[in-house]
Amino acid sequence: SRTPPLHIPLLVASVTALVVLYFTEIYYPRTYLDTESLYQMDKDELIEYILNNRLNAGGPGRILFPIAVFVASFTTFYLVFRRCKSYRTGKDTLYLLRPEERRIIEELLNRGGSAKQYELISIAKNNKVKLHRILNSLEERDIIKREKSGKYNIIKLSDWVVALLK
Repeated sequence: SRTPPLHIPLLVASVTALVVLYFTEIYYPRTYLDTESLYQMDKDELIEYILNNRLNAGGPGRILFPIAVFVASFTTFYLVFRRCKSYRTGKDTLYLLRPEERRIIEELLNRGGSAKQYELISIAKNNKVKLHRILNSLEERDIIKREKSGKYNIIKLSDWVVALLK
């Protein structure tokens, strides 16, 4: 299976880390005193202020926590994204279609990739209008191609669908 692109997990992890950093700043705001207030403090008050301000500021954890969140969310999202991508190959792709569309594609695969339109009527429960609508839907999405052959339509799977389902 192909490796998924990195830009999506990277974007999600970056946004998550920025949100964490933003909320850390809200809940642990830094407090600053002007220099005049610092000069008016005695030694014990100054030491207490420095200790309390460092505790409120969060120390190195203020930056390390968002970095850890970034790494964890990138890794988690990348693994989940990679797993989701692996289901988008092969016959698992057929489950993204509606049941009637899936049966038509499977029937076309069983018949070598093409069939006459009237041969597919049993899939649509002998309803020509329903079959016509299903085929139009598949043709609009470039999953099948219709070719006229005298008074019949020949339904063929598109080349990219055949390549995907092999």
